[in-house]
Amino acid sequence: MKRSRVSMTRGVLLFLLLIVAVAGCPGMGLGDTVTDDGGVADAGQSDLDGGPCGEPLGYAAGPECREPLSRVTSVACAAGVEVVCTSADNVGPGECTVDADCPGGSCIDSPDGCFCGARTCTNDSDCSPGSACACAGLPGVQRNACIEAKCLTNADCDGRECILSGGSEDCCDTGDARGLFCASVDDECRTNADCANGEGCQVSVDGTRFQCGRPRCLCD
Repeated sequence: MKRSRVSMTRGVLLFLLLIVAVAGCPGMGLGDTVTDDGGVADAGQSDLDGGPCGEPLGYAAGPECREPLSRVTSVACAAGVEVVCTSADNVGPGECTVDADCPGGSCIDSPDGCFCGARTCTNDSDCSPGSACACAGLPGVQRNACIEAKCLTNADCDGRECILSGGSEDCCDTGDARGLFCASVDDECRTNADCANGEGCQVSVDGTRFQCGRPRCLCD
């Protein structure tokens, strides 16, 4: 009986140690395993776990889990729902009702009516050359949309990061995301923490370097 109690106690201790070990690994859950290359293989879920800072799949945060995010790899977006505008949505005359009314783009339900905007997408291949598919839920991205892309992933930036920048002139469309741009040696910031209150680290107007600034929003 004594030996049986000792075995039971050891079993309980091993189980508790297993729980502590899993909890101590960011991004891991019960059933996940660490792969040979140090990644996390997900078990029993439809999508892989996000990054250690809770980033969306395919993206990595800057130092101390700060934004903006860099794009590590291209990941397909969940399919978006097509917007169908009605006369009740159009405060003004508008210019579209469904996506088919906007060749090369999509019909956006804006506060002042329905207007043609950026193309919807699920993959980069759905977008024109020089643009990439940004998934709804990314910082500054309200819906799946093709955005400007001077790079697609970090691998395109000669050892630097491919960063999702805010600062769009049309915040009424996808949000305030302008596009993907390579970091440079001339950058004055990497994260929003490097900037004053109310400012964000975003690409310059000419797209050549990251600097502190306020989002530029122009609506219809």
